[in-house]
Amino acid sequence: MMNVLIVSMILATAIAVALPLLRRVQGGSAGSARPDLAIYRDQLAEVERDQERGLLDPGQAEAVRLEVQRRMLAAVSYAEAIDPVIPDGAGLRRVLAVLLVAMVSVGSLVVYSQIGSPGLPDRPHDARLAERLGLGTADIERLNRRADQLQTLLSSSPDDPALWREMAQVRQDLGAYGQAVSAWSRRSQLAPMAPDDWASFGESLVQAEAGLVGERAQAVFTHVLALDRKNPRARWFLGLSAVQSGEPERGLAIWLDLARESKPGAPWMKMLNERVKTVAMKAGLDPDSVAPRHPADLHDASAMPSFTEEERTMVTGMVDRLRQRLADAPDDAQGWQKLGRSLTVMGDASGAAEAYGKAADLLPGDPVAQLDYATALVTLREHTNNQDLSPRFHAIAAWFARHDPDSPGGLFVQGISAEAQGKPAEARSFLERLLALTPPGSAAESTLRVWIDRLAQPPG
Repeated sequence: MMNVLIVSMILATAIAVALPLLRRVQGGSAGSARPDLAIYRDQLAEVERDQERGLLDPGQAEAVRLEVQRRMLAAVSYAEAIDPVIPDGAGLRRVLAVLLVAMVSVGSLVVYSQIGSPGLPDRPHDARLAERLGLGTADIERLNRRADQLQTLLSSSPDDPALWREMAQVRQDLGAYGQAVSAWSRRSQLAPMAPDDWASFGESLVQAEAGLVGERAQAVFTHVLALDRKNPRARWFLGLSAVQSGEPERGLAIWLDLARESKPGAPWMKMLNERVKTVAMKAGLDPDSVAPRHPADLHDASAMPSFTEEERTMVTGMVDRLRQRLADAPDDAQGWQKLGRSLTVMGDASGAAEAYGKAADLLPGDPVAQLDYATALVTLREHTNNQDLSPRFHAIAAWFARHDPDSPGGLFVQGISAEAQGKPAEARSFLERLLALTPPGSAAESTLRVWIDRLAQPPG
């Protein structure tokens, strides 16, 4: 049966090769429009991207690259071989087609008889999976059995955090990263998690996105550092996120800070040093010229856009003209809001808070004006590393409690105010209500979940 199947496949391939020669040519050269070469070029580019993202190791990438290049050469050689023949008539094309069928069929059988193994059965799925994950087949079978057992246990105990934690780890070990993400997400909703578990959650998110550190993963890793500032996995992935976002210097600063605080024999140091060299070389940067920075210390600076000198001069001129106009019309609330937005873009947190405060005073019943001012006060606290919020912020929270308690902005401000006043349970209540209004699967949802989890952690 297997031999019949092999012969059938060879004949089908040979006929597919010969069929174009049996068709009447409408004009034009076979080599004049080559969409197949464009496809091969796209495949080569994809190989480079997969290698950079870590999906292929250098050996695998080189093997795939050589195969694609071989097909490109074969395609070009084939086109050049038939170009002068096709226009000469149908009879010659038929002769060539017959020869091609014979050559492909006989050649394939000879080659397969020498290097093939027609007597061997197809490799089982577990064996292929084991090879891809670097595990033994017995390990894969054990993990699959445990996954089935956990599924049965969870059907009767769906709110057991320990079972969900183990399920997430088993799915992650099996390479079922999407399922691991779902398990970690469920685990995070049931009880507070340790920093390492949050880091595993973030890693599953990255793996499920084929190595891309997306917004949700960034929120998780940022939360990890709020719980454990020294966590190496969170620092590694936040550095990788910066590199993927086109900020190699920022990524190098994060990785160099991790390297500086790691022991020389730490298991991640070899990979870390190699990536630092590779990224620095591609970006044309000298690692010695990059100052190491912890990602938490870079958070504020990353939000500020960079301006050319010409752009900064233009924006500064606009801000100065707006200030002059407001000096003559100090009751222009919309003008103060516009100034607040402009100063926020320029990174002037103090000036932005002052401008938004003017607008809030002129619009005492406007929730948007109050929320803008509250947000500016939080940003100012972050820029000044001040642990205390302005009394005006708490006054705004009280205003929302009286006038607009259930709006997303109101819940947000009241939650921050309660946390700042040492009332974590009250703050968590506000944020859980806000979570119910947040789109599922969004980055905002992930940020809220990690924030709520942090509030549930015991102090100390």
